[in-house]
Amino acid sequence: METSAYPTRSPLWVAPLPLQQDGTRRINSVLIANRGEIACRVIATCRKLQIKSIAIYADEDAVSRHVSEADEAINLGSMDNSDGNPFLNIQLLVDIALNAGADAIHPGYGYLSENSRFADAVRAAGLIFIGPSSSAINTLGDKREAKEYLSQHEPSVPLIPGFTGSSSGIQLEDLQVQAERIGLPVMIKASAGGGGKGLRIVRDMSALESEFNRAQSEAQRSFGLSDCIMEKYIEAGKHVEVQIMGDSHGKVISLWERDCSVQRRHQKVVEESPCAWLNQSQREAMCAEAVKIGELLKYEGAGTVEFILDVATGNFYFLEVNARLQVEHPITEECTGLDLVSLQLFVASGGSLESVPHLQTIPQNGHAIECRLCAEDPQRDFAPQHGLIRVWAPSTTDSRENVRFETAIESGARVSIYFDSMIAKIVVWAPTRSMAIQRMARILSDTVCMGVSTNQHFLQACLLHEGFRRVDYTTSFIPTNLESLLKSPTSTAPVPSAALEAEEDANGAAVVTKAYNALSASLRAETLPNSETFSIKIHSLQTRRLDFGNGSGCEMGRIEVTIGRNKILGFVATGNHISNESDTGDFTRIFCHFPAIGTPLEYHCYSVLSYYESQRVAIAGGPASTGSINAPMPCKVLQVLKKAGDEVKTGEIVMIIESMKMEITIAASKDGKFESNVKEGEAVNEGVKLCSFN
Repeated sequence: METSAYPTRSPLWVAPLPLQQDGTRRINSVLIANRGEIACRVIATCRKLQIKSIAIYADEDAVSRHVSEADEAINLGSMDNSDGNPFLNIQLLVDIALNAGADAIHPGYGYLSENSRFADAVRAAGLIFIGPSSSAINTLGDKREAKEYLSQHEPSVPLIPGFTGSSSGIQLEDLQVQAERIGLPVMIKASAGGGGKGLRIVRDMSALESEFNRAQSEAQRSFGLSDCIMEKYIEAGKHVEVQIMGDSHGKVISLWERDCSVQRRHQKVVEESPCAWLNQSQREAMCAEAVKIGELLKYEGAGTVEFILDVATGNFYFLEVNARLQVEHPITEECTGLDLVSLQLFVASGGSLESVPHLQTIPQNGHAIECRLCAEDPQRDFAPQHGLIRVWAPSTTDSRENVRFETAIESGARVSIYFDSMIAKIVVWAPTRSMAIQRMARILSDTVCMGVSTNQHFLQACLLHEGFRRVDYTTSFIPTNLESLLKSPTSTAPVPSAALEAEEDANGAAVVTKAYNALSASLRAETLPNSETFSIKIHSLQTRRLDFGNGSGCEMGRIEVTIGRNKILGFVATGNHISNESDTGDFTRIFCHFPAIGTPLEYHCYSVLSYYESQRVAIAGGPASTGSINAPMPCKVLQVLKKAGDEVKTGEIVMIIESMKMEITIAASKDGKFESNVKEGEAVNEGVKLCSFN
């Protein structure tokens, strides 16, 4: 058990900005061409260096924390306008930076961060682009260019078999021939960008063309470029990446590696540093290869060289270079003690890495883990979620030293369909891997996020799974163990069709049968009494009204619940008044968070003493016999693949929708004639009928 003497490391070292010959600094104000938690992260370092921060935001993101934390915030308009995504509008962003008097632009990650046209436009306007040169972005930031360049100039770098096509991209007529040459399964992925967007695995030739088209479509929307490449998909390997930093004087250094093998749909979920599977000679060899690639390009700024590592042989193969700061950079910061954003600003100002004593010998101390908290429902195939964050309360039960919550949300924020589903990064550091795992699991269980479904319990399940504790886990960890990772924290007790009626005994306690009890069923089995009935007492310790400033709000409370001899403390939140009185007849949703469970549970209730568990509508919108499909979340209709009256079979894809930048296919729930009133490009709310089969 940890005590107040829990080991900690020193605060991150912040690189001071170099001065010019006249004693002034090149960078005094920075426009952050991004949003959310990465904007907050850049703002934090700017504040330490006394640099003015300028944020941008869309109408749908107006209450995000980065807007209030920046020294200045500029509105971009709506995400749903005829000119497209404003975060991808190069000229708009450059004009805003110039009008705001910015000296430099930090691109963050995603959006235009690896777009050479954006870097060129920034520099052509006389501004500093905080990132690598356009030639480096074109050569290494683009996966096609990177593979072709390395095969010509550094043939010793091991490459995965694949097909990059011509300079104009892969043509449809080449797809099948090259896929047969490479051998299934193959991976189709966007040449630009990352984050699992524009990436598809093909295991059947019949799906090759459709998956290629979907990869191109996602890539275009996410990065402004539809170009894709194809390569052999290695079924079971580790995804290990090396953080590099380069300056304008030709110096490139390694900041060691990260293991990012816990992935879902090719998007990272849990990352850790160092990679516990590597021995020191393997680690040094991989880092040396990354530095060699950086030096070859005279790379400037922060970059990540990604490898796929075959745990059976110990061999590693080059995947790609991400010419930007990565989402998971905090775990490198925690182990090296270096503020990477400050180093980005340092080299962008012309600083020499060779001149910095802190960088002559870079440590790799302790162990750090990052978990990505996402607004998604693991029980519904990780469908993106949206809505009001009723309560956001990061864990306070543990020491917050060496624990980081990187987020732009707070109580009252809204999760929008227009943005990525990641709402927070939780980062911990500890002296050992086992201590870091235990600490992260506890932090996750104690953190309260109520209002939208998240992957909070799923993250805990990953951390505490035997497969993760073994250091040889691979990118197949989640697919292989999905069933056990998805086990709900609630029991499989039958759910009644109406609210459970709890009758009070002489002592004022609610007495319910063991057949169904939402609270007791949620506790771990070994903590439950053996009796057939349980006595529940709910004692409201405190309640307060949260006003979100837009006419809405919620009532939240901290409650103590006694179940038999067991007493637990938790939180509840609802849109209505919290009461432990008798049934009022006012139907509402209520959210309960108990650390013993580790995730919020959502209930429909008539009073705090009478619950029945909320049963969300499945993706098919209800029983197959109804023959209708409702929107599982607010979304945009991308494609309607059938015409009214078309005969369809059960399981046949009839429509493609998009939510939170992820494409979701809708399949027929029964045989019949297709009917739909929605149109391509139409935005629909959750629960709206998408189509039916008669």
